[in-house]
Amino acid sequence: MDNKDIRYAYALNASANLVHISEVTNRNETFKCPGCGIELTPALGEIRKHHFRHGKNGCGFESYLHSAAKITFYNRFIQAKHNKHPLPILLARRINCRSYKADILNKSGLECISIVDAEYDLTKLFDKAQLERCDADTNLVPDVLLTCANLPKQKCYIEIFVTHQCSENKVAQNIPIIEFDVKSEEDIEYIKNGIYNQSSPIITLHHFKVKDRNIDECRESCSEKNRAIALWSISPAGRLSKELCALSQIKQEVLQTRTCWPDVIDEQMERLLIKSMLELKDPENDFPNCFRCKSFLYHSKNRITCKIKDHLVGYDEAKICMHYEVSIDS
Repeated sequence: MDNKDIRYAYALNASANLVHISEVTNRNETFKCPGCGIELTPALGEIRKHHFRHGKNGCGFESYLHSAAKITFYNRFIQAKHNKHPLPILLARRINCRSYKADILNKSGLECISIVDAEYDLTKLFDKAQLERCDADTNLVPDVLLTCANLPKQKCYIEIFVTHQCSENKVAQNIPIIEFDVKSEEDIEYIKNGIYNQSSPIITLHHFKVKDRNIDECRESCSEKNRAIALWSISPAGRLSKELCALSQIKQEVLQTRTCWPDVIDEQMERLLIKSMLELKDPENDFPNCFRCKSFLYHSKNRITCKIKDHLVGYDEAKICMHYEVSIDS
């Protein structure tokens, strides 16, 4: 496609401000391409979609996108700073639960975490934006350099990725970088008006560090809320019982009468936990239980495999078993 046939949505006006074709009312105003500076003609007809028509021998569409995108970010930052409006960026913050439910999950090595958006205002973190200005500390030239006068080491590179990603040299400087992957004018529209979010498909972040936050109360929104939990209890007569429910259904008062852990726990660990529960609830061993017997081999679905007997038995077989003997480690 010849450059004269390419239809652009953005151009620089006589004041060197980047404008969208929808903002143009005077077709006689002078406009230039942000990529190469060649004059653009506004086409404001009634049949075709309004656009700027590129002249011959100009730059390619990639150069236009790159220049338009970095100018768009620069203008947005400057305008937000001037008007004292925030320019937010949403970063992922990890929330670590330290509640009683987290203790339940920890018994099998699971974590109770959730990810939330942490909002930061770029105009509060930085007070100056410069287009293609060399960073004196690194001798590198980002597309836009954000700096803070009171904190000279606090800076951020804004990089526009159209055909070339941010260089390894820039990434290696350990300086925060916001990289926009721009492939269309819709991406420029996002830079102009969108909410910058780490989860956006056109944003790649380098060296942005968000501190984890620890909370003591369950928020009922973690990734493990539907995890199946085994609730074990021992009756006054020494009978064991097991019930399954979701982590979200467990209330703290339940733990006063029951012991619980994730149902995915391995058999060996589960036996140790059951034995610990029996030792706590029945320290004098008043109620014989196969889980505590030295002849215990393994268990599955509340059935015990005994080293002496050649068939599966219930865990309360110990009450009538002549071979029952508490293991030394019980």
